[in-house]
Amino acid sequence: PPRRLPHRRCRPSLPPSRNNAMATPASDETSELRRSASKGAPNRLLRRASAGVPPFLLDDEVEDVSELDLPKLLLFGSFFYTGLNCCTYPLAVVKTRMQASATQLSSIEALGELYRAAGLRGFYAGLGPVLAGALPARVGYITALEGTRSFWQSRAEAIGMAGTAAAAFSNGAAGFAAVLASQTIYTPCDVVTQRVMVASGSSGAAAADQSALFVVRDIWKASGWRGFYRGFGVTLIAYLPGGSVWWAAYGGAREAAADQRLPAL
Repeated sequence: PPRRLPHRRCRPSLPPSRNNAMATPASDETSELRRSASKGAPNRLLRRASAGVPPFLLDDEVEDVSELDLPKLLLFGSFFYTGLNCCTYPLAVVKTRMQASATQLSSIEALGELYRAAGLRGFYAGLGPVLAGALPARVGYITALEGTRSFWQSRAEAIGMAGTAAAAFSNGAAGFAAVLASQTIYTPCDVVTQRVMVASGSSGAAAADQSALFVVRDIWKASGWRGFYRGFGVTLIAYLPGGSVWWAAYGGAREAAADQRLPAL
């Protein structure tokens, strides 16, 4: 006759409340922490520190440029950058006039001279070319930065780099491309703007737009398109190393910090 297997008593399943009670506090805290991080909780860093979770690594972190809302980034980034330029533009005008002046002027003297010669309008001389060039330059900067980072990351991994070194290399190369793109777009506007700044108030309070158009025609007649890129090499020497080093340091530090855990509080 067939043998009868011994009867095995099935363990009853626990109700949901008891299952939750048996979960470890650390796992519950980590799960709650991840939910809070995805909701953008204001005390996210403090909660990550208390649970020992890496503070700089988010679950929903964008890792690929295809997942990035590039139009929104370009819109907000360009808007705030242009607003900041408008706020600090009078200081740039005064600085440029002090550098181009044949006589030694203090900041107060330069401010008074410019106000007496051109009034408040003189502090915004050349703002039109700046606005015309700042928005396209910022769009080119962000597009080149985000568009080439993944390419350089794959090139770094192809030659055997990984981790912090690969992140520093890819971010540094992307920063180099971003500065090159933005300065290529912005340099002609910068040349025109500086000419207008220096001329503002010197021979009457001409309108900024008329002065800019006059300078553009004058440069084109004298030197052609090459005249709009005077000092371009010096500009690249001044800005390319800084942009590359800054983004390389940022990318390397961010990658190194992603694996670090804050001490539990």
